[in-house]
Amino acid sequence: MLLTVICILAVDFPVFPRALAKCESWGISVMDLGVGSFVFSQGLVSAIPFLKTPPTGMTTTALKRVLSATRKVLPVLALGLIRVVLVKGTEYPEHVSEYGVHWNFFITLALLPVGSAYLQPYLYKMPVSLLGLFITAAHQFSLSYSGLQSWALGDDRKGLLSQNKEGIVSLPGYLAIHMLGFAIGILILPPSPSHFRRRYQAPRHDSWKSSIALSNRRQLDKTVIELGAYVV
Repeated sequence: MLLTVICILAVDFPVFPRALAKCESWGISVMDLGVGSFVFSQGLVSAIPFLKTPPTGMTTTALKRVLSATRKVLPVLALGLIRVVLVKGTEYPEHVSEYGVHWNFFITLALLPVGSAYLQPYLYKMPVSLLGLFITAAHQFSLSYSGLQSWALGDDRKGLLSQNKEGIVSLPGYLAIHMLGFAIGILILPPSPSHFRRRYQAPRHDSWKSSIALSNRRQLDKTVIELGAYVV
């Protein structure tokens, strides 16, 4: 993490090797892997509330889900806005071709849970991994056949949208990575940190219920994962 922080600070200066910086048009670099890993990890841990209370997405409206997610990400969004003010106010060197004139990675991180909350009803109708792949395919189709790619790579900076076109265009791709991480989280995370302890104590209270619970293969898999986490 310390190395990541140093690289984030150093990348805006000429001394930093540009081969390690974010790719601006094609390819992939170490920094691309870094931001992708952060988004994937964010999606992975976002599966925990879904595992604890799965039915909520079917009973609440889209507006309530979006507003609830927005309240939770306000600190991250505030960091993004503060960064914009500080960077512009201090004339800190930056590459606008990464995210745009005002957009930054904090804003992307803040918007992903909001998009995930809006898509929550679809999580009960289709596999989350399939939803992530569908977003990926739709994003690539839009880039290739709708002129979105030409607009993103062009030099037009007129208007607020065009000034931040890189961040806007990259958002569906990040959302796809977020949803794929969400899918992995559903498979490997226990419903709660005390999952194994409850399973261990269950036979002392109700042997019949515990035998049914322990026969659930998916829960046993999560028990093994939690035990492995304790060992690490």
